[in-house]
Amino acid sequence: MTKKQEMKIQQKQDMLEYPNIANWIHKGCIEISYEFGRDIVARALDKGGIVWEGTQYKNPEEAMEALDFAIAQLA
Repeated sequence: MTKKQEMKIQQKQDMLEYPNIANWIHKGCIEISYEFGRDIVARALDKGGIVWEGTQYKNPEEAMEALDFAIAQLA
């Protein structure tokens, strides 16, 4: 299996795990970053700027789950 094929499989798995994020990135973008004093921060953005922000996550998985749930509420 080529690296490209492996990446496509991983993308499909990620879409199943976080379907709302997978749909959101077609109309906006997301950010997940570490900010000093705030731990991990997750954001959903559109053309107008930040539409949702969550802070103080302990790991990326926790941030992704919260972000996916929040995006579902925006729809």
